[in-house]
Amino acid sequence: MNIYYLSLLSSIIFFLVNLLYRKFYKKEELNIKNILQNSILIFVIIIIANSILSNIIISDVHNVPKVFLNNPDF
Repeated sequence: MNIYYLSLLSSIIFFLVNLLYRKFYKKEELNIKNILQNSILIFVIIIIANSILSNIIISDVHNVPKVFLNNPDF
């Protein structure tokens, strides 16, 4: 799945859940601007976290140290 679709889907779910939580559970006045800012922040954080994970952590996995499992051939 494309990371942008995943980020967008997560942001929309966060927006809806936060909107419903504030409207029905907390019963406070809805501030759409703050909820939208938080949703955009979630979108950006997911993209940044994915780029960090793909560049730093996964690149270290490919550098497997070479070890002898049998007697060396030299």
